[in-house]
Amino acid sequence: MYKNLKRLYPVFVILLVGGSIVSGWSQGKPENSGYATKEMALSFGWGDVFEPLEMWAAPYYFRGEITIKKEQLPELLQSPIQFYANGKLFWIRGLDIRAIVSSENQSVQTSDTTGRFPIRIPNPMGSNHVAVDSFADQRAHMFTLETQGYLLEHMVEGDYFTFSNYSERSSGVVINSLTVKIENPWEEFSARFSIPYIKGGSDDISSWQIVNIKGNKQFLRYDPSDSTNMKVRGIYSDPSKYGQRRIPAFRSLNRYISDNDLIVPPSQVSRCDTLVQKMLDPYDRQDLIVDQNMKWTLHWGTLEGTYTGKFVKPNEFYGHLDAPMTMQFDDTVLPIHQAKVSMVPVKGEIEQVIIDGRYPDQWISRMNQVPSKTSIYFDEIIVEDQDGLIKLLPLQFLINLL
Repeated sequence: MYKNLKRLYPVFVILLVGGSIVSGWSQGKPENSGYATKEMALSFGWGDVFEPLEMWAAPYYFRGEITIKKEQLPELLQSPIQFYANGKLFWIRGLDIRAIVSSENQSVQTSDTTGRFPIRIPNPMGSNHVAVDSFADQRAHMFTLETQGYLLEHMVEGDYFTFSNYSERSSGVVINSLTVKIENPWEEFSARFSIPYIKGGSDDISSWQIVNIKGNKQFLRYDPSDSTNMKVRGIYSDPSKYGQRRIPAFRSLNRYISDNDLIVPPSQVSRCDTLVQKMLDPYDRQDLIVDQNMKWTLHWGTLEGTYTGKFVKPNEFYGHLDAPMTMQFDDTVLPIHQAKVSMVPVKGEIEQVIIDGRYPDQWISRMNQVPSKTSIYFDEIIVEDQDGLIKLLPLQFLINLL
């Protein structure tokens, strides 16, 4: 059936370029074909998918990332691929369309067809576009029947389409990068923030620490009984400029903390909720000096937070959050009195909650609302050490929810 299949690459690529583009012509070109107007809102339409593209560079360079479900594929493959500039059809010259199929090592090139495609008009009640029961000869890109059958048989979750006309700019508009990807619910993703590596070592323990967090007055944490920190205490003695935290027996592996040591920049957090009865200031406490040769993990029932972040499936997460959170190293278990939890989705707003790890009934309903494809960070963790002292653990942990 597929006589034109050729073995070319370690992935399967479908090209729709030049003479392989489906062309249905009206008497003239689309109304606004040619060079772009001064202001342009460009959208991508394919079947029931209609998405605005991002103008990311001047004058008219666009990009976009769109996710679809596999059950949408049959309709999409039978639908024309079109673009809309300011709500009107716009012909993108030189568009290169590729379908990347992970399971095949073949390449196929479509042949020309013609057709009459459904008109898509702006919905007068909103910004979405709707298909109506009328047809007209329009210029559009479309897959051939042979290619449709091949893709339906071989495309799986995680495969994707790419659209670009970077090498052909005569239309005045450049699609620099546009991807339509079939959603893979079990695909691992890249966390938006990496956990900073802890500074210092056992030979670099200090009796003072400078904390410089944006939005707060710079302050000094120090052990008042240690005379070796007198010089830095003198530098930070002006209360109009600096603050001081007198912490008996204070010791730290890090002499300086700034925004670079935080996982999530405070300016990017849209909401922070306090779910503890009594808020503790983590910087009023002694630091727990950690042995970096030991494996520290955050345990939460069957879940485990690590430095690199393990991936867990939704059925391993939801419904399993009713256990207290603890810190563990070797055979030692430390209760968590307070922790800042940052919920960072792959796309979307970042939210934080302050929780007491000992009482899951105070926060279980909130944590069950965490959406999939979210990185869950734990920092500013206050623990009870083996001597019953409440200390700040200067480590951070991560769980990635698929």
